[in-house]
Amino acid sequence: MSESSLPTSTIVAATSEEASPTVSPFILAFDIVVAVFSFLFSFNWSGFFSRLFTIISFPFRLILIPLSFVLNILLVVFAPAIYLFSYTLAGVRSVWAFLASLEPLYTFVRSKLTSAYLSLTTSSLVLQLASASWLASAWPCSHP
Repeated sequence: MSESSLPTSTIVAATSEEASPTVSPFILAFDIVVAVFSFLFSFNWSGFFSRLFTIISFPFRLILIPLSFVLNILLVVFAPAIYLFSYTLAGVRSVWAFLASLEPLYTFVRSKLTSAYLSLTTSSLVLQLASASWLASAWPCSHP
């Protein structure tokens, strides 16, 4: 019968020697970092997270199945109200889109209304000042 061999890690640990004083501490640190990263990248992380997500999402799927039946029943019951609401909303949106399409007309009318307001305000102000000066000159009292 052959002698059983020791596991590789035990052999490596048994045959490893002390670090020689000629080995740089930077090389030793780099070897440690490489060993840690090679250990981390040796796992199948996508498979691990896929299984983890499946396990976590299972209770939510159990809840989602009855809720979908309830939602379908509610959609059937409230279908007429939903239809009327969507029809009304479509009409409101079309009126809103029509008013928004008239924006160049708003700019033109706004400029015309502003100029008309300014001319009327100016002319009425001039008339008020002219009548006030005429009244002041025609008034028989003395001014200080």
